[in-house]
Amino acid sequence: SDPGHGMDSLAQFGTTIFFGAQGDQEQMRLTYSSGPLTWAVALEDSENHVAGVGGEHTQLAVASRINYAGDAFSASLAGYYAPDAPGGMVTTLGDDYWQVAAGATLPLADIATFSANALFNSEDDFGATAYISFDLTEAAFIEASAGHIWADAPASDVTKYNAGIYWKPVDQLKIGLQADHIDDDALAEKQTSVSFVTWFSY
Repeated sequence: SDPGHGMDSLAQFGTTIFFGAQGDQEQMRLTYSSGPLTWAVALEDSENHVAGVGGEHTQLAVASRINYAGDAFSASLAGYYAPDAPGGMVTTLGDDYWQVAAGATLPLADIATFSANALFNSEDDFGATAYISFDLTEAAFIEASAGHIWADAPASDVTKYNAGIYWKPVDQLKIGLQADHIDDDALAEKQTSVSFVTWFSY
């Protein structure tokens, strides 16, 4: 259900805003591909557990995403629906939940990449994020991203910023200096962090 573009998908490290409905869930997926288009539909565990005969069972949710991957840009449209428990029983989500999200990524003049996404859901929340990176050399680049959720519930808005500079001298090593900032109405105070990060791969 995550559109696969924007802040969370491309930022190298740190705190981001994620538009997947509930993160990674167990699912059965059917995927169809034709040229630049890919369409996937999945049944998955929504983590809505319903008490019934024979113990608890899990409500299934439906997730789907259409991807377009062209030479000039890529884009996606994603949707998610999770039903409430029968009889109006309270679940982890409370009521039927749905969301629609879209995103796109566009290369700029062979030295930069811009990506953005947006979400709207049944809670009347609207969110959007944007990401941009610039190549400094063949082995180094800088990036910056930001996102905000305008929540319908009071004192629930979230704003996050993320920026970093990274150097990858060889395929097996990447080094970076990164910082992020969180302004979340649910937190007692704003949070800022700075990290030195290193990836080794063999």
